[in-house]
Amino acid sequence: MVERSAMGVVPQPINATQCAELTQLLKNPPEGEEDFLLDLMTNRVPPSVDEAALTKADFLTAIIEGLLLVIFPFPCYFLHTVIPVP
Repeated sequence: MVERSAMGVVPQPINATQCAELTQLLKNPPEGEEDFLLDLMTNRVPPSVDEAALTKADFLTAIIEGLLLVIFPFPCYFLHTVIPVP
């Protein structure tokens, strides 16, 4: 990531395996890493229909449906990716 940044190239998107690992970290984030992990979920998971986007959608759906409890405040803009807000 540092090399790409030095070249002025944006970081590569997170793949499905990395997104699955990220969702596990978000369930109980290491202290002080919450903002970084949220930034990864927000900006590095591609807005598409690939496996990483599906993993993100499944994670957010579980939060919305009350099947998953996160221990820190989750920004409401994540929920817009799963449930359209009028």
